[in-house]
Amino acid sequence: MTLTRTQAARALGAIRLVNGVAALAMPRVMARTLRVDAREHAPMIYFMRMFGIRTVLIGLQLLTAEGEELEQAMRSGIIIHASETR
Repeated sequence: MTLTRTQAARALGAIRLVNGVAALAMPRVMARTLRVDAREHAPMIYFMRMFGIRTVLIGLQLLTAEGEELEQAMRSGIIIHASETR
């Protein structure tokens, strides 16, 4: 199955939305998935919420944007995703 650019953007938006909501609603659970003990590393909760809201907003943009706005969101996404890898 081959996805169009728009379908790929929507799929990525949905994934980001789910992960962002999970980070906001269940930051300790999400920290555990990263194998971090939030009791020992309390700032991790702040980190999860900070990136959670950012991830939700990016996901919503990918899900709702059309035309040139969607293209711009996808171009920006390359920079965002590259900065998250190491």
